[in-house]
Amino acid sequence: MNDVSPDERRWRRRSLWLLPPLLLLTLFWNGRENAARWLEERELRPRDVAAGAQAPLGGAQWRLHEFNTLEPPAKRGWLPGSRAALAVFKVHAESPDLPTRWRGCRIALHDARGRTWLPAVDPVLRIPPTAARGCVAAAHRGLAPGSSIDVIEVFMVPRDAVPPWSLSVSMESDRPDYLRFTPQAAGGPEPR
Repeated sequence: MNDVSPDERRWRRRSLWLLPPLLLLTLFWNGRENAARWLEERELRPRDVAAGAQAPLGGAQWRLHEFNTLEPPAKRGWLPGSRAALAVFKVHAESPDLPTRWRGCRIALHDARGRTWLPAVDPVLRIPPTAARGCVAAAHRGLAPGSSIDVIEVFMVPRDAVPPWSLSVSMESDRPDYLRFTPQAAGGPEPR
C-alpha cells in the first residue's frame, strides 16, 4: 500500500538536503541590503576632539563650548532622581546645504560605564535667539556659510551616571565616522 519507488525516495531526500541551502540563499539575498544599510547607519570610526578644539563634520566646524551637569528645575517634566546634563556646541557653518548634509544628525551623551543617552525631549527650555535646540533645528535656520550658531542639547541622566563623560555627534552624510568630544574636567565653560 505504501510502496514508494526508489526514484521518489531519492527525490524526497534530495529536496530535503536542498532546502537548508535554499533558505540560506534566500535570507542572504533579501538581507544583504538591510545589512549594508544597518552598517552605514552605525557610528564605527570615532574622531576624538580634545577639549576646546574644533573639528569638521557635515559641512561645519564643531566645538564643544560648554558642558555641565546640574539639578533640574522642579516640576518641569524631569523624572524624580534624575539630573540634567547640558551641552552647548559652537558650530561654524562652511556649507550652504546644511539641511541636506545634517540629515540624520544625532547627538548622544556617554558615561564611564558605556551607557548612552539621547537628548531629552519633554523638558521645556528657554533658548536664546542665537541658539537652537538640536542640530536639526539649527540646520533649518538658514545659516549662510561663515555664520555661527550655538546648538544646545539637554540630557536627562540618572544620579548614578559617572564621569568621565563623552559626547558624540554624527550625521548620515559622514557615517560611519563621527566626532567624540571629551569635556574638560569640572571647572565651567571652555575658553572662547
